[in-house]
Order: sequence, then structure tokens, then C-alpha cells
Amino acid sequence: MPFFRASLICSLLLLPWAARAQTPAPAAPSAAAANAVLQGRVLDPTGAVVAGAKVAVTASNKTLRQTVTSRQGTFALHGLPAGGAQLVVTAPGFAAYRQSVTLGSPAAAELAVHLALATSQQHVSVQSTATTVSLQPADRAGAVTLSGQALQSLSSDPDQLQTDLQALAGPAIGGSGGTVYINGFTQGDIPPKSAISSVKVNNDPFAARYARLGYGRIEIETKPGSQNLHGDVSYDGNTSRLNALNPFLTGAGTSAPQYHSNIYSFDLGGPAAKSISWLLSVEHRDISNINVINAQTLDSNLAPRTYIASVPNPNHRTAITPQLDVQLTPSNTLSGHYEFLQFSESGNGVGGTTLPTAASSHLSHRHNLQIADTQILGPTMVNVTSYQFLHHWEQDAPASTSPTLQVLGAFTAGGSGGGAYLNWETHNDLRDDLSLDRGAHQFMTGGEVRQVSRTESNAANYNGAFVFSSLADYQATQTGLHNGLTMAQIQAAGNGPSQFTLTAGAPLAHILRMDASLYAQDTWQLRSNLTATYGLRFESENMQHDHSDWAPRLGVAWGLGGGQPSTVLRAGVGVFYERLDDDQMIVAAHSLTSNQRQYIVNAPAFYPNLPAPGALASLPASYPTTYTYAPLLQAPLTATASVSLEHQFGRRGSLALSYLHSSGSHLFLTNDINAPLPGTFDPAVPGSGTRPLGNTRGNIYQYQSRGIYRQNQLTLNFKANPSSAVSLSGYYTFNNAHANTGGADSFPANPWDLLADYGRAPYDVRHRFYISGTIALPWDFSAEPFLVAQSGQPFSLTLGEDLYGTGQQNARPALAGPNTPAANLIPTPYGTFDRAPLGAGAGAIIAPNTATGPAAVALNLRLTKDFKLTLGDHVYQLSLGASARNLLNTVNLAAPVSNLNSPRFGQSISLAGGEYSGGAANRRIDIVASVSF
Repeated sequence: MPFFRASLICSLLLLPWAARAQTPAPAAPSAAAANAVLQGRVLDPTGAVVAGAKVAVTASNKTLRQTVTSRQGTFALHGLPAGGAQLVVTAPGFAAYRQSVTLGSPAAAELAVHLALATSQQHVSVQSTATTVSLQPADRAGAVTLSGQALQSLSSDPDQLQTDLQALAGPAIGGSGGTVYINGFTQGDIPPKSAISSVKVNNDPFAARYARLGYGRIEIETKPGSQNLHGDVSYDGNTSRLNALNPFLTGAGTSAPQYHSNIYSFDLGGPAAKSISWLLSVEHRDISNINVINAQTLDSNLAPRTYIASVPNPNHRTAITPQLDVQLTPSNTLSGHYEFLQFSESGNGVGGTTLPTAASSHLSHRHNLQIADTQILGPTMVNVTSYQFLHHWEQDAPASTSPTLQVLGAFTAGGSGGGAYLNWETHNDLRDDLSLDRGAHQFMTGGEVRQVSRTESNAANYNGAFVFSSLADYQATQTGLHNGLTMAQIQAAGNGPSQFTLTAGAPLAHILRMDASLYAQDTWQLRSNLTATYGLRFESENMQHDHSDWAPRLGVAWGLGGGQPSTVLRAGVGVFYERLDDDQMIVAAHSLTSNQRQYIVNAPAFYPNLPAPGALASLPASYPTTYTYAPLLQAPLTATASVSLEHQFGRRGSLALSYLHSSGSHLFLTNDINAPLPGTFDPAVPGSGTRPLGNTRGNIYQYQSRGIYRQNQLTLNFKANPSSAVSLSGYYTFNNAHANTGGADSFPANPWDLLADYGRAPYDVRHRFYISGTIALPWDFSAEPFLVAQSGQPFSLTLGEDLYGTGQQNARPALAGPNTPAANLIPTPYGTFDRAPLGAGAGAIIAPNTATGPAAVALNLRLTKDFKLTLGDHVYQLSLGASARNLLNTVNLAAPVSNLNSPRFGQSISLAGGEYSGGAANRRIDIVASVSF
């Protein structure tokens, strides 16, 4: 019922505008003089359409109207005054296009704009869609669009490509990260780079069309068909001989591992008939990765030793992506996009402290069909109906089914805890977007309905897992067993495993989820230097308690000064919601519908033997564990306000300073609602504690919406064109975020005091810096630098113990006090702590994420040279070059070991990963080549 009420409200909002669109305005001389229409299509040199190009009409040094081209490369500008004007079209990677037009004449009613590639002196890499600051919400100075040649600076590796785009978009608000849209849909994989037409980031952050805030949003549009036959063939290759070895392998004196990477891409497009065009993209990658193990184990004499090794982790990926565009009528275009993706990987899950015995293999394939119907309903109205069908299948198989052995802070061995896994799911997504341009108003309205059907067979932890709190406990246990001691004797000495877990029951579960949304938005140009954007969004779904979530949005842009403003002041405010993910829903479904149970046994006396699942329920210290939802589970709500000041420095660049404040409530977390009452649980006494719902029910893990967060962010975006040969852009961000949850799967340390977990958020990285661009060099060389840096990631200091009877070994120490026994003192570089935080004389338990990991910086560089080859009537462009990641070979370390009981506490035992390093290579150099015609 709420959904239909919202539909009625949005329809009523649309009625006055639709009526004005169909009813001619009263005749007036001034209005009659401003009814000219200019529309057309923007094409590249091959005849392929260019999406996201900036189109502006100027006269007397003033911008009359501006827009960006659609996915089909079309544009339409209405309400123009008749007479002479200039059409200006710009797009990254192409030379600027300028043409004089006579508005109101038949010759200017429909244009075909053919862009030329930028020359070596005009080469552009990353810049905003706007050449000057603008009042339009989509033309913020902080927004970035990549298309054409600009896309070549990104990696061809799909994983690295996603990392590059996330670095370009910058940090998102909140802990859930940014959102990736592919042709307007959030489901699917990032397509091969050869199939991408344009990428937009941080565009229109408070738009009512989107569920999430626009900061960190990445919008990818795939290439449509082409009017002329053209194609590209490219190669990206790497071998271990080109790279700098992982410093942990170098320090261990191991021989250099042999590995390679080969990525082949091909696309071909052209016309199939007068009104039909097509494009086929194919990509195959053969990557022989290496994972690095840096663990601490016991040797044959049961003495601690450091174990460092490299383990093969090969994977293969094939993507086939055809595109078909049909011009059904002059005002109706039908587009079809399909992607088949197959991925396989072996040696999965190994690396860090996980040994090869815990490896698993992975196989998946995905079918993704997207259909879009674009209808021009009149000179001022366009409707786009889009549909996506996605089918996903994946399978994981463990290399071993023996029990998992986990020694916290040291190593993980035995079988894979992931077990045998099989998942198949189907997504259906239907959305409609209607845009209406009427005078000073640009109105948009639409809605979306999504359905996901997911079935999985999950045997995770069916093999069981023994957990030791420290390597010292494991060493003492193994030594005692070797000397003939019983487990009772070993436990009496204070050693032995701290926990055993095993999952049993039916492994099959299913969910059917539906959600829907409606929105309406108007961009109103109140004055030549003042624009307001206001909208309302409604969301609902079937698997949460609240089915009516309203999200108002508002944005204002004010141009300071007269004429074409060089300074714009922006402000925005909006409400945004988050949905519980399918991953959590299927976990709850295993407990609620399939009777799957996890058993947790504290201080198991049967080690190293594995008991039968049926025998676990009768053990006095065994607790069944189930997952469920809170009865009043709500969608997390984030209210965000921002203000920014943008200034254009002629044609040499721009600066934008933005401040954002976000306040989140009802955030997701997981809590044990049947944890022992405070003061009744003794970790030294298995089975102790009084549970409010009865001890026989064990742990009840409940998804709750009781989290909060506060975040403040200050960002300086900049773009610079110091000369015609240099184009640079980037940002600096200062971030401060505090929360009492790390996400839906995070548990509070104390189940009875959620505010005790309020502290620095896991995403509270204080400083980030990013700069990229293009430098045109002599002899048709070009260089694309890519520099990214950040301060350290926060992390929590833990004891690796369960002090509250929840089964979660996430307890934190207390600050050492004057009465702390000497035996409980733990001196560290981060302070002196009490290892018995609940004991007498203990100080306050420390907040989460009080420590900070090491900072990281990496300089990436791509250097290419272009050649033009003419064979008969055909012109081919050959590009050869090299791409270096972490060119300066900077050693960027991951967060240190946080377990205070680990002998490696405070040591970083792996590289940071992401943009900063990867696998066995600290510095990586790829050879790249491409031919286009």
C-alpha cells in the first residue's frame, strides 16, 4: 500500500509539468523568440557515438544552454533564442569542436558532430565535463568524466581497473563504500575496458534518481554500435622478470617465483543495416598470480619458526560482450547489451598467515542481458525504459576437508573453512526514467522494481575448526600431547584450544527478495546565476520491517559575480538509505528455514579428535548458534549536508573546496541477544553464565539496526592545464569518522554495551591524496602519471579471547591502572594495557581502532608512443608502451598484527595491496600494445 501511495504522489507531481508540455504557452514576443531547438548526435572519427560529451550553445560570450550527450550520443537543447550562435562540443580525449549555427533555421535543427582525436599538443586525460564552472548539478567541478583516449590511462586488468576507478572516485561517505553503476544498473561486473564508452565519477551527488549519495559513485556506460566499420586489438602482458620481488620473499632468501599475465582484448563494430549498428568485444586473460605466505608455525622439534613462501594462484577470465542498437523510428531507439563472463581460480584463499592446505578452487559464470528503449515523446520529453536480466552461478571446492586449525596471529592450516559451496541466483531489474525540459525547469521522474532469487548450498565449517588464542598455547598443547599428557592435564595448566566450532544441518537455503523505488526531481533555473535542484525519493522492500522510506533531496548552485560566473557556491542536503545485503539474508535463511546450526564449544577437551555433530549438543560447554533478524529491523538512514566553493582560473584550471557532514542512525550490526548476563560468565569455566533466553538456546546472532556514525570530510579538488601539453587533476581529502559498528557482520565486543564500541571507524583514514593526468611529449609520446597516497588505516588492539560468552574472540584490553597486577601488564608501543579487562583493578576498556597502521604512497606511470600506418585506403593507429605500478618500488605495508598475545604483535607481515602493491610484485611493469582501425 505505501508503494502505491508513493506512486500516486509522484504522478501528481508530474501532472502539471506534463500538462504544460502538451499545452502551448501563451503567445508572447519574448517567448516566441526563444523557441528554437538544436539537436543532433556526436560521433568519433570511426562513426561510433560519444556518450557524456559536453554540448553548449554560446552567444556574446555567454552560455545559453548546455547538456551532455546520452548513451546513444544524442543531445537536444530547447528554448533557444533565434539567431546566430556557436555550438561547442568537448569530450576528454577529443579535440574541442566549434561550429557557427543559425538557431531557428531548418539547417540547424538536426546536426551530426564528428569529433577528432586530440593531437599530441592537445592530448587530454582526466578532466571535468565542463571547461568552466557551471550551475548544473551534473557539472560540478569535483565531477570527472573519462571517455575516448582518456580511458587508455586505466589498467586493462579488470581487478586493477576497478581499483583505479575507486581511487579516482575517492573515499565514499560511510563504511559501505562507493557504488558502481553499469548502464544504470548496480548488478554486474565491470566490463572489459575495450567495451567501455565513458566513466563518470561523483556526478550530481544529491540526485533523487540514485539510492546512494553521489560521492564515490562510479557510472560506467558501455560502447554502443558504430555507423562505420572499426575495431581494436590490444595486448597487456607481464612476467616476473619485469617486476620487483615482494620484500618479504627477498628477506627470507627464497628464489624468485615465476609467474606471468596475458590479457588479450578485441572489439569490432559497424553497421548491419541502415538503422542497425553492432559492436562485439571479447577479452581473455590468463594470469598466473602468486600469493605470499608469511606465517609463524612450529618446526619438527615444536619450536616456533617463521614460514615464508610463494604459492601459485592462477586464474582465467573470459568475457564476451555483444551490443546491438536498432533505430526503430526516428524517435525510438532500442539497444541490447549482453555479457557472458566465465572465471576460474585455483589456490584461492592462501596467503598471509593461511597455509596451502586450506586452499580452495573457484569456478563461476554469469549471463547479463540489458535492454534499453529510448523514446523521444516530443521536443521536450524523453523516456528511457531499461531492463536487466542477470543469472549468476558459482562453485567453490576445498582442497581438503580436514578440520581447520586456526592459531590467532600466527597461522591457519588444515582444511578450508569455506567448505563445498554452490550458489545460483537470478536478478530481474526494470526501471523507467522520464525527463521533461520546459523553459527554466528540467524535470525527471521514474521508478525501479528489482527482484532477486538466490539459492545456495553452503557447507562452510562442516569440517569443524579448532581455535587457539596464541602460538604459545598451541606450542604448549602440542608439546604436552607429544609427552603423553592428557587434554585434561594440558587444560589444567591453562593451555589447549580456546574454542571449537562446527556447522551441521541442511546446507540448502533460498531467499526471494523484492524492492522498489520511485523518485521525482526538478532542476529549476530561478535566475541566470541561481539554480535549485529538489526532489523526493521513496523506497520499499519485502524483507525488512519498515516498508516506507522517504528520502528528500535538495541542492542549490549560486554563481557569484555578473555574466558567466567564474565562482559558484553550492550547497546540498539529502537523506539516504542502505539495504541489508543478500549475503546476510541468506545466512539468516539457513537458520530460519533450513535448520542449519553452528555449534560453539569453549575449551574443547576432545582435541585433536573430531566429534560427531550429533554428540555436540550433549556437551555441557556446547552452544548451538543461529542467525535471525531483529523484529523491528530498519533501513540505516544517513543525513548528509555539504557546502562547496568552486572557482575557475581562466582556461588554466579550477579549484573546488567542499565540506560534508554525515550523520548515520540505525546502522547494521550483529549482536548475540542470548549472551550470558553481565558478571555471570567465566572464560575459565566452560558452560558458565546465565543466558536470558535459556542456556539450551545457545547463541542467537541477530541482525540489528542499532549502530550510529558521524563523519566530517573536507575535500579540495583541483584541475590544472598549465600548458596545451599538460593536463592534471586530483584531490586532497581530510576525513574524520566515528562509529560503533564496522558493518552488518561486525559484532560488538560487549553485547550489553554498544556504546563501548563507539570510536574511530574502520574507514577513518584521515588523509588521502590523488593526482593523475596526461603529459604530451615530443615525437608522439605521451605519459600518464597516477599518484595516490594515504595515511594509515585504523585497527583495533585485541586479545584474541572471548570474555563475554558470545563465541566471538574480539575482546579488547583495558588501560593499565595503578592496581593492575604485574602479570597482567602488556607494554606496547601503543601504551601499556591490562590483559584481564574484567578483573579487579582494571582500567577502562580501550575503544576500537585506537591504533593506526602505516601510511602508503605509490606512483604509477604509463608511457606510450603512437604510430599511424596507411595501407591502401585504410589508416591504422598503432600504440606501443609500458605501464608501471608503484614505479618507485616503495614498500607499502599492511596494518600490523593486532593480537596482543601474538609474538608478532605490532609487525606488518604483508603488503598493503590495492593501488599500492600486489601479490609477489612490489613494483610491476606491463607491456601494452594496441592497433585500431
